[in-house]
Amino acid sequence: MATSTDLEQRLVDADSRLRQLAGLLRPVAAVGSDSDSQSRSHGAPVPPMDQLLERIESATAALHASTVHDAADLFIMRALLADVSLVVAAFRHSATAGGRALDEARAQVESARPDVVARKERDGTVTS
Repeated sequence: MATSTDLEQRLVDADSRLRQLAGLLRPVAAVGSDSDSQSRSHGAPVPPMDQLLERIESATAALHASTVHDAADLFIMRALLADVSLVVAAFRHSATAGGRALDEARAQVESARPDVVARKERDGTVTS
């Protein structure tokens, strides 16, 4: 049977874990306006990248430092996975947008090339 000292210690430990969770999962402000597609993930606002990365670092450190594998650890893992998913989605969005910008620039260069070549031929500046 557990003594009152044991119960008090368990309550202190539980309080400590809950405070740790509260610190790790503090709310972060969403960036951008509602019309900014980069600041939204599936319709929900996305916190600033630096805050997400900081929270991922803190959650990872907390999991590595934890000696007790309890429900709090599972909660931290789920929150960590959610934050990592948001970061991956933001990187994917940026990479896709960058690829589109490169494709548009290439198309503009290709469409301008015949005019430039024709102008150089007309001016007699073409060197082969």
